[in-house]
Amino acid sequence: MNTWKEQMEAGEVLLKTENLSRSFSTGGTMQHVLKNIDLKLYRGEFTVIMGASGAGKSTLLYALSGMDTPTLGTITFGEQVISKLDQDELAVFRRGHCGFVFQQIYLIDGMSVMDNVMSAGLLVSKDKKAVLTKAKELFAAVDISEETQKKFPSQISGGEAQRAGMVRALINSPEILFADEPTGALDSRSGRELLECLREVNEKGMATIVMVTHDAFTASYAKDVWLLSDGHMKCRLSKGRSQKEFYDRIADLQASLAGGSEDCRIENRMAGDENETL
Repeated sequence: MNTWKEQMEAGEVLLKTENLSRSFSTGGTMQHVLKNIDLKLYRGEFTVIMGASGAGKSTLLYALSGMDTPTLGTITFGEQVISKLDQDELAVFRRGHCGFVFQQIYLIDGMSVMDNVMSAGLLVSKDKKAVLTKAKELFAAVDISEETQKKFPSQISGGEAQRAGMVRALINSPEILFADEPTGALDSRSGRELLECLREVNEKGMATIVMVTHDAFTASYAKDVWLLSDGHMKCRLSKGRSQKEFYDRIADLQASLAGGSEDCRIENRMAGDENETL
């Protein structure tokens, strides 16, 4: 079996959408949140879906992860069309392939940090020793001490809790990790630490990552950024030589869209970068 890096070099598409649309009825009026989105996400990538509040980015994330069903269009994971699965089949799909990190930290306060992770791991594997070994390795990778692992979630900081949530998301070795505004409730230092952990997880080949955010600095940790506006995917920016230059380009594009521009073609200031306009 090829490694994730070999699969990436071969351009293996892990997740794709075709004509994806999602509408909701509110007070008798139809709201079209996502509109005919065609998207390809490649195995091993760290991709951000970025947009202002109300752009539809969380709705798209929930659809991609099988937590919501599109109104129209298809979503394919590998060779499996997950948009055709029923709710029970989607639950099996998520448990076998996906990990989740949310802005709200859903750790169970009546259990220790370690037990929160172990309980998730033992849902999939009955090998308690192997799950414990994996948990310890992941906790070490995100810099959570053995002492902290024994505490309850209410006894640790928000940053520690969010990193513990990331360990829980990774304990079953998901192919893809979905992160919904994971730094939104954290201070700047804790947010930066979490983003560094996410980048390291991706660079070590532990998971493909799809993250949504409205923040340019957060987005600059990714390899690719897709801009979502008014339910449409506007364009993609790819990272070049440095995170600082990538941040500047993302911020410039944000400002352009906020100013009412429909043209996503901004000056390419880095050799070798790719801007894809949709």
